[in-house]
Amino acid sequence: MTPATRQKLRTSIAALATAFGVAATPAPAKAAAPELPQSPTLWKTESFDAVIQLQPCPETGVCGSLHWVNPSDTALFEKFGDRSGRSFGDDITKDDVKGLCGFSPKMQFNQVAPGQWQGKMDLRGMNMTVGVEATGVDDKTMHVKFSKGIFSQSETWRRVEAGDPRYPKCEKPKP
Repeated sequence: MTPATRQKLRTSIAALATAFGVAATPAPAKAAAPELPQSPTLWKTESFDAVIQLQPCPETGVCGSLHWVNPSDTALFEKFGDRSGRSFGDDITKDDVKGLCGFSPKMQFNQVAPGQWQGKMDLRGMNMTVGVEATGVDDKTMHVKFSKGIFSQSETWRRVEAGDPRYPKCEKPKP
């Protein structure tokens, strides 16, 4: 075998070994899409100063309730408060907002793809139902989009650990 033939053979073997090695190497695994945990989790919202508890519910896919609220955030009451018996323009008090502690809005929210959920939620204070889309970014972050007709609002929710002293479970004021 001539030196030129040996060199050609070495180059061919190296090329085959490299090609086989690349072909035999599995493609990197795609990161698993985050799933809603099978137990309650807490999420800090962006547009309200509130923490929402989410948990699986067989009849509606996901249930949510207000775990912690900032009593000064009257926008919560404007969206979720019970306006029956109130006159338009009545001032919203801190006790009104505290009264929302534990409130669970009527919702239907189901997984449509890995890491993605869609549904609807009633805004009792506005007497309307909005569409909701949520996409898990990772175990600690979720993008949430609310929409009604041509209007929409997107925000990022951050996971809060249970027992976080900044967000103790709120209680309704005593009558």
